[in-house]
Amino acid sequence: MKGRRGPHSCGKCPFDVVRGKPLSAADSINNCVACVTNGGTLLGSHQADLRQLGLLTVIAETPRYDPNHASGASFTTFIKHQVCGRLWSYRKRETRYLPCDATDDTPDPQDPVSPDGDNPLATALRESACSVEPLEDACIREMAVRDFRSRLPALFSGLTEKERAVIRLKYLSDVTQAEIATALGISRPRVSKLLK
Repeated sequence: MKGRRGPHSCGKCPFDVVRGKPLSAADSINNCVACVTNGGTLLGSHQADLRQLGLLTVIAETPRYDPNHASGASFTTFIKHQVCGRLWSYRKRETRYLPCDATDDTPDPQDPVSPDGDNPLATALRESACSVEPLEDACIREMAVRDFRSRLPALFSGLTEKERAVIRLKYLSDVTQAEIATALGISRPRVSKLLK
């Protein structure tokens, strides 16, 4: 899979899946895993996890498909984008703390600025580029945050009042479990259970 790779270009990738038969996507998911790992050793040990994540995504996202959606996307297109997005998010999470060189693709021999060259300007630009989050990653992260925020009221409505109070104190007020237990008049183990 040469050229641009990632969720921004998954529209060009072949993908086959039959609705109601998630295992029919196994070969396509194997191609996606090869793309995400770039066929290299960086995430080679994660290939089984990535395959499993891809199949679980097919299973989890199938009920969310809306054939009447304004985009008019087919089931296959919808699932392909879900799988691709999840796999690239996994890659980003797993490679976050690796040096930039470890996450780069194999250098392109046609590239006039070789990463191994002596050009200090090219080296500085490359280091700067590696330290900045790519625009598409920032957009995907922002969309995930918006999606979570839109679902948060529904998630909170399913909690008891005590569960909501514990979550507010812990995550919005940054209060310790001991302080929460004292404030609500419950034991620390109960606070821990409510948080879980």
